[in-house]
Amino acid sequence: MQIIDFLNRTYRPFLAWTCVLSIFCDSLLRYILYFFGINPPDINVPEIISSVAIVLGLGAYRTYEKKKGLTK
Repeated sequence: MQIIDFLNRTYRPFLAWTCVLSIFCDSLLRYILYFFGINPPDINVPEIISSVAIVLGLGAYRTYEKKKGLTK
């Protein structure tokens, strides 16, 4: 049970930080690598942004549930 609680607590922050890191790599790190002659693979940013929107929506829904007293 302790492992399941850990995964439930950490999957949203992990997904959010992964998306933030991917957007950083696509927006800033890519141009730095181009400067040094390295051609990085393309990252599909719209899919990443939709994942961030889903994570933020789940967080807002969870906050709403807690505020209304629907969950613990």
